[in-house]
Amino acid sequence: MKRDLTRGNITSNLVMTAIPIMLGHMAQTLYELVDMAWVGQLSSSAVAAVTVFSGIHALSFVLNNVVGNSSVSMISQSFGAKDYKRTERVIEQTLVFKALLAIVASILIFPFLPHLLRLFTDDAIVLEEALSYGRIRLIMLPILFSSFTVATALRCIGDSKRAMYIMFVSAGLNIVLDPLFIFDRVPLLGIPGLGLGVFGAALATEISAAISFLYGAWILFSGKTQVQPSLKGLLRLDWEIDWQLLKIGAPQSLGSLLRSIGDVIVIRFVSGFGTLALAVMGIVSRLVGFLVVPVNGLISAGSTIVGQNLGAQQVERAEKTAWVAAWLGLGSMTCLALIVALFQGQIFGLFTNEPAVIEMGRSGTFAVLPMLLIAGFSMGLASALAGAGYTLPFLISGMVARWGVQVPFLFLVVNVLKLPFFFTALSFTVAELAGGAVLFIAHLRGRWRTWRVTKTEDMAKPATA
Repeated sequence: MKRDLTRGNITSNLVMTAIPIMLGHMAQTLYELVDMAWVGQLSSSAVAAVTVFSGIHALSFVLNNVVGNSSVSMISQSFGAKDYKRTERVIEQTLVFKALLAIVASILIFPFLPHLLRLFTDDAIVLEEALSYGRIRLIMLPILFSSFTVATALRCIGDSKRAMYIMFVSAGLNIVLDPLFIFDRVPLLGIPGLGLGVFGAALATEISAAISFLYGAWILFSGKTQVQPSLKGLLRLDWEIDWQLLKIGAPQSLGSLLRSIGDVIVIRFVSGFGTLALAVMGIVSRLVGFLVVPVNGLISAGSTIVGQNLGAQQVERAEKTAWVAAWLGLGSMTCLALIVALFQGQIFGLFTNEPAVIEMGRSGTFAVLPMLLIAGFSMGLASALAGAGYTLPFLISGMVARWGVQVPFLFLVVNVLKLPFFFTALSFTVAELAGGAVLFIAHLRGRWRTWRVTKTEDMAKPATA
């Protein structure tokens, strides 16, 4: 049964909406951890290859976020205002527009991939494996973007359980296919595999994404929810909606672009410490991705609930939702950070059996743990900005975090002071503190309270605080 997110207990709505999202994200990030563990059984060069390409791959996600971020506020506000026809149109346009942008991203990046990879490493083995892994990921980018869209649409209309099922399907298939595709003989089971190495890891990911997309599309288009987009709607562009998607999503996505480019530069700094450091950064990134699952669930649930309540003209409920998300985010991140601090050596040992990588990983993990607490609070509170579609603060946050703080900090500690790897990892915590402060100030200023991104008859009146 779908929950009415504009009524009832705020904390209960937030938790019950967030739990399926968290479980879905947990399944995905658990797969990513398992994937890195399998790849780590090949070699540290294989881990470094996946790490290097991941920085470049993140740049393509800027185009996904242009439409994806704005679709959250547009779908949830339309649905909250009970304008189901417009909700369907926004879902249709999000699907088709994101697919087109994915094609553009693939075309732009694919021919330059070898040159981009050489910016980060001159290790011939790492380059060869990164190309093998990266090319299939780029070719299948439209399917990957579309699989994100169907899950997002279901969450925004309050059907987070089915969105969770989609992510379970994707992660479950990945976990099963990964060892079959990577190894000549599957570890533990001893059965024959395809022996495709890192290419097999990429292929398993894309096959799983394609199947999960088809499953999600069947749910949306078969009338099993309160809205039913049409296949016919995918054959045309609605420029009014498309312009809104671009206008709302551009600032936040530009902020993501700045962060992604900053991440690429960070990888360049890390590469100066050698292949082992690249492997460590890749493992730490996957570990952090798993640890922030509660925050991702809270901000996804929070932005959906905020959007629906703003659409229903219930601003105070939206405000309370954001604060509850912030405190829950801080509490959950504190608990997880303490667990990792106590067992970081054992945790890192799950991903590699190379002592040098494990030792460097201890240092890197400890440096990024404070970042989790900052992200838990600031991103929970920022769910109000995302749900309202007020995305300019995300742009400013990205600029300040990566370019105003992290890159200069890295130049100082790596090139000038010649400090060890710990300080390179610490740059993420320093950057998160600066970016989180920007989002915190933007929330307190309150402009998001009167910000609206969709037009319906019920929402034609000025919003009241």
